[in-house]
Amino acid sequence: MEAKEKKMRKVLAMLLSFMLLVSLALFAACDPQGGTDGGKIDGDYTEATEEEVTEAVTELDLNKLFGDTSAEDWKFGLSLNAEADASLTMTVEEEVYTTTATGTATYAFLAQAGTEAAAGAVLPFDMKGEGEAKANVEYKIPTYATNMPTTGSVTSEESAAVEVQEGKIEASVKVYNDSEYVYLAPSATMDGGEEQTTREYVSISDILYGLGLGGASVMSADVGNGETQTAENPLAQGIAMLKQLGCKFAIDASEGLKIRITADKAAIDSIITMVLAEAQAPAEITAAAFAVTEDAAVEIYLSVDENGRFAGLAVNVSGGFTMPQEITEEPSDMVIEVSAEISLVFDDTVNVTLEGLNKEEYGIPAATVPSEN
Repeated sequence: MEAKEKKMRKVLAMLLSFMLLVSLALFAACDPQGGTDGGKIDGDYTEATEEEVTEAVTELDLNKLFGDTSAEDWKFGLSLNAEADASLTMTVEEEVYTTTATGTATYAFLAQAGTEAAAGAVLPFDMKGEGEAKANVEYKIPTYATNMPTTGSVTSEESAAVEVQEGKIEASVKVYNDSEYVYLAPSATMDGGEEQTTREYVSISDILYGLGLGGASVMSADVGNGETQTAENPLAQGIAMLKQLGCKFAIDASEGLKIRITADKAAIDSIITMVLAEAQAPAEITAAAFAVTEDAAVEIYLSVDENGRFAGLAVNVSGGFTMPQEITEEPSDMVIEVSAEISLVFDDTVNVTLEGLNKEEYGIPAATVPSEN
């Protein structure tokens, strides 16, 4: 039983990492209003310098990104979709072991003026959302059966201490949110066995604090004085950082503003180097150790309409890299190939019912009502 549980934990850890990628990807090409197509936003793009892109984003009034939030009938909907494929290959003594995974995710989100705002909730508006992520995994993984050296190649004496785990997993997680909580209902079956399910929840206020936003609203009901934001504009700050990492830019300002940001292998290597430095990784672990493929690329698109409102966000990822054995502490390096298409679009017709959410299943403590003295 212990070996089976250990096996389940290990494979589920890999699965959750993959599903995290899918969740971050949410939304592949689904709505013509956002102009997305397969993780891209169509447009007549022209290569631009950092200065040109910075000037374009600093002219945006960030107070208008979500529409007129002071209007009594204000609402803002998002429709999300994602598709991803991944493979993981390990080679031990010339034997190749491959794990493959496919995943999809959808989410619909709606924020609007309402009773929660009047009641002084964490955020000054009502919000709700619902969606689901699914993944299918076929795995074949070599692993050490006993405590063995975790660096260097496996010798002939050590080969007997490597065992192989293989099977299939079908997993999904239904996700909901209201103005107070995010609700998670994950389930998984291994090799056609009994379904394992659980229920988890996290408060919106905890998420805001985790993001460093405290209890403050991220979308104020007061639209402010309408002045454009320059020095503190987070988009401009992001552009400057991406330029330092070697990303390239293109814009289309014919209708609203569309920006395309491209990271090729060189830029991805720079990003890895930055992450390793922040993580204080050993000096021998460098970007070169991750062997990013020459064709690897990440494209990010952002679209704002003529009124300055958010219209769409899209991402597509392709290529491969290696997770060094020194990091994984597995019998060999892990060679990973990934393909993902992501789109997030404004959708003012989105319909969120929360019909599948039964809050009683989550065991949320009842709110404490202050006593009157």
